[in-house]
Amino acid sequence: MAGACGVTGSRGTLGCLVQGWGRVSGEVVAVFPRAVHVRIRQRYLTLGDASLPPHPASILWPDIPAPSAWTPGRRVQLDSEGVRIGERLLISYHGMGIFTPGRSCPSPVPRALQTEALEAGRQAASRLPMRGTWHALLCGQVPETDGSGIASALAAGDAAAGDGIARGIRELVRTGDGEPLRKAALALAGRGEGLTPAGDDVLAGVLCALRYCGESGGRPLLSQRGLDSMADACATKTSRFSGFLLRCAARGFVAAPLDDWLWAVHRGDLHGVVSATEAMHALGATSGMAGCWGLGTCMKVLLEEAA
Repeated sequence: MAGACGVTGSRGTLGCLVQGWGRVSGEVVAVFPRAVHVRIRQRYLTLGDASLPPHPASILWPDIPAPSAWTPGRRVQLDSEGVRIGERLLISYHGMGIFTPGRSCPSPVPRALQTEALEAGRQAASRLPMRGTWHALLCGQVPETDGSGIASALAAGDAAAGDGIARGIRELVRTGDGEPLRKAALALAGRGEGLTPAGDDVLAGVLCALRYCGESGGRPLLSQRGLDSMADACATKTSRFSGFLLRCAARGFVAAPLDDWLWAVHRGDLHGVVSATEAMHALGATSGMAGCWGLGTCMKVLLEEAA
C-alpha cells in the first residue's frame, strides 16, 4: 500500500530522484490555488499543499505560498536541502515522509472477494455527487448534459470510446493482442478539456491497472515495454504535462488514491475501496472519477475473463 506521509509534508519517489541530480533548476508552467506545476528537464514536479493526495511526482507541505507568489516562467531550484526561490529556502525536506506507491499486491484474495470489493466501489461512487461523464458511466448511468446537441454528442462519444477500451482489454486477455487496445487508447488520448483531459485520466487508470494486475497475478498482461510504448504514443496527442503523467502511470507511479483503490480491491477490503473511491472523487473537477472509470473497467473485464 502507499507509503506513509509525515504531517510536515511528503516527497514523492520521482521528486527524490530529481533531488539526486544535485542542484537543478525548473520553470513554473502552471499555477492553481493549491498547487504549482514545475517543469524540470523532461519531467514535471507538483509543488502543492499538504491537503492534496501524494503523488510520486509531487512535493507537498502545509502553507504553500498563495498563487500570487508564483508566476509562469519563474525559476525554482531544488537541491539536497529543499526547494528554493533564488537563494531563499522555501521549504525544507527535513521531517518529510516519502511517498512510494505499492504498484502491486503480493497476496490478492480470491476472485469472488475482489468482485465484491469492486461492486462496493461502484456503489460508493453512485452515492457521491456526479462529476462528469465518466463518473456517470462508472455508475451505469446516462450522463447528464445541458440538452444541446454538442453536449449530447460529446457524451455519446465518450461512451463509445469507453466501449472501445473495454473491448481492447478483453481482446488483450483472450488473445494477447494489444493492438485493439492501443488503437482505442489513441482515439481517447487528449479527449476533453483542461491540463489533464478526462480521456487521459481514463487512460492513466487503465495503464496503471494493467500493470498492477499483471504484477500482482505474476503474469504481465502487457509487457513494460508495451505499456511504455502505448503511453508514449498517447503522449503525442495531448499536453506535455498530461503525457508525462501517462508515462508515469504506465510505470505504476500514480496518486495515492488510485494505488490505494487497486490494493483494496485486490485484498477484498470493502472499507478501503470505499475510502479510496471517495478520495478519488476529490481529485480535480473530474480527473479522479475518470481515473476511477479506467481502474474499474480494467478490473471488471479482467475478473470476468478469469471466471
